Amino acid sequence: MNMTKFYEYTQNNSGGSFEVDNDLCHRLLIEADSAEQADAIAEALGVYFDGCDNGMDCECCGDRWYSQNRYGDSGMSFPYSYASFSKEEAESLAETYGVTIESTKTTIGNRNTSIIFDTVERYAQFMADRFMSWTTPEVRIFYKDGTRKEIYENGKQ
Repeated sequence: MNMTKFYEYTQNNSGGSFEVDNDLCHRLLIEADSAEQADAIAEALGVYFDGCDNGMDCECCGDRWYSQNRYGDSGMSFPYSYASFSKEEAESLAETYGVTIESTKTTIGNRNTSIIFDTVERYAQFMADRFMSWTTPEVRIFYKDGTRKEIYENGKQ
């Protein structure tokens, strides 16, 4: 039995611009049973994986999108543990995003605390706020049941 996961597609601004329409924006999170299924859904939305080879993307900037298949089946299941922060950074993020924190082994620079997102929506909001506002919305979530949710920087619309 396959376990549903979310697969993340982050758009590279190949050629110095982003493609934005009713489906595409900077970051897509697609719920699927496998990397192959997520790639097929992404392609149906307008994502493509061969932009440089087909002359659609800038060769010096690289392809606009990358297939999940190239990474194996690296989808995210929630709860999802993310990155390492200092204890103070993690506590601040926990307060802002309602995430839990966990200690990990000590790493360089005392970044020994991870944050754990309980839902894809909290993760998406963190990503929208953490990384520059490249597009509006910053993130779109596509659920298996056909619903979608748009996520804006700092919860704005």
